[in-house]
Amino acid sequence: MNARSPTQIPVGDDIILLAEDNPVLRELTIRQLKKLGLAARPVSSGREVLEAMTRESFALVLMDCKMPDMDGFEATRQIRQREDAIGKHTPIIAMTASAMKGDRDNCLAAGMDDYLSKPVAQTDLKNVIDRWLSSDALETYDANGAVGKGPLLNIERLKETYGAEALGETLSMSVKEIHQLLWQISIAAEKSDMRSVVHAVHQLKGLAAVIGAVDMEQIALEIELDAKNGRADALAQGLARLIISAEALSSFMKGFLNN
Repeated sequence: MNARSPTQIPVGDDIILLAEDNPVLRELTIRQLKKLGLAARPVSSGREVLEAMTRESFALVLMDCKMPDMDGFEATRQIRQREDAIGKHTPIIAMTASAMKGDRDNCLAAGMDDYLSKPVAQTDLKNVIDRWLSSDALETYDANGAVGKGPLLNIERLKETYGAEALGETLSMSVKEIHQLLWQISIAAEKSDMRSVVHAVHQLKGLAAVIGAVDMEQIALEIELDAKNGRADALAQGLARLIISAEALSSFMKGFLNN
């Protein structure tokens, strides 16, 4: 991500929605974002998050997990339910002060995409912003279904292979299976269970090959090799890329089904 000048105030989809009930932490995070050239729309509860996202779109949500009225987990679940109906996906980054084992699992289970521990270091904040608001992430797919250097999936091949009448069912099953396998891979990686990572990512690679998801298939292959060779750092980077690719593919398929 190329950080914007602090004097350049983004509008619309360039604004970060910041959900933080502590006024001091809220102000400090706004200042951190300003250093990256990003503007924030601050809210202090999960209900305010839902209200804000009803009125406008945001590039990314920084979500405090523990808030009054409605916590970040419930707010995220409701956001995902809304987005599932329209084939959209807004990156949601959890922010939690507990840093207890299992927090990341709970965040991912609720539908969040990434995780930051409080107090949030400037470097960590920049890294997560770079990961989710880079040009690659923002342009993951377009109207022609293009992602990276390959197509999201080959619709015509799916029609030829399984029949046009079964396309809807095929895509629905694929969306469900992609999310299930992605969840398994994330949990296994968190536990450093490389054998389980290899097993789940191999299945995902096979599914990607079947539906013609070139980008996802290539990333899955790289993760499989990294896991087999115990390359933990490369595995973490690959998983971040896989999440972006999977969410783009899932959004594309849901949008295709809804249309």
